[in-house]
Parts: sequence; structure tokens; C-alpha cells
Amino acid sequence: MANKEWKEFFRDATCTALAAVKSDHSPLYINKQITNQCRKRWKPGFRYEAAWDLHEDCHRIVANGWKSINSEGASGYTVRQKLETCQKALQQRRKRIQQENHNSTAETLKRISHLQNTGTGSHVTEMQQLQKSVETSLATDDLKWGQRAK
Repeated sequence: MANKEWKEFFRDATCTALAAVKSDHSPLYINKQITNQCRKRWKPGFRYEAAWDLHEDCHRIVANGWKSINSEGASGYTVRQKLETCQKALQQRRKRIQQENHNSTAETLKRISHLQNTGTGSHVTEMQQLQKSVETSLATDDLKWGQRAK
């Protein structure tokens, strides 16, 4: 996807054409490789996400985490233990759901790309449904990142 000059200038980078989702133009995915020496890991603090209130399993996770520490009273240490238990369980759930969503979107994009490359026009309805699915997934991600940016 890139010309010779671009490849020489950005030796460690890659350029890949992705499946077209919202138009008849394929977006380009440009990945500039960064060495581990240049990367600094920043670990954000934990925040309960408002969207979790919409999922019954999150209520169960919090209830189970709160009940898992059996101790009398409500000392600061006990409360901290309960919060950490809930935090770990919610982070594991978030990671699992993110991976499932990523895999689902990747498979949908592969299907769209396949239909675009081999379709004869008889798959228009299916492609529109797949594109709408990807758009919804991307919009959900936008909302999540918008909330986190506040």
C-alpha cells in the first residue's frame, strides 16, 4: 500500500488496507513500530464505569466481591479488601468482554472484506447488516473512550 520512498523513510512501519465499512473507500491502517525502550507504561487508576450498571452480571460480581471478605465491622482495611476484590473481578470481566468484542469485530470485518472481494452484488443486504454491526461496535467504543476522557 505504500510507495518505495515511504517504506525507506518509515522502515519499521506497515501500511495495510482494511475492509471498507462506511463507504466504498478502504481505510488504511498504519502501524509505526516503537521499540520497548521508548514505551512507558502508564497504569490508570480504577474507576467503576457507569455502563456496568446496565449488566446484571456486574451487580452479581460486586455483591459476591463484597460478601467474599468475612470479617466483623467495617474497618478501613476490610473495606479496602472488599473494594480490591470487586476491582479485580470487574477488571477481569472487562478484559474478557473487550477480547470477545475485538474478536467479533475482527471476524465481521473479515466477512465484509471477503464479500467486497468476491461478492457479485447479491450480498448487499448482508454487507449492510455487517457494516451496521461494526458501526455499532465502534460507536460503543467511542462512548466508552469519551467517558474515560472526562
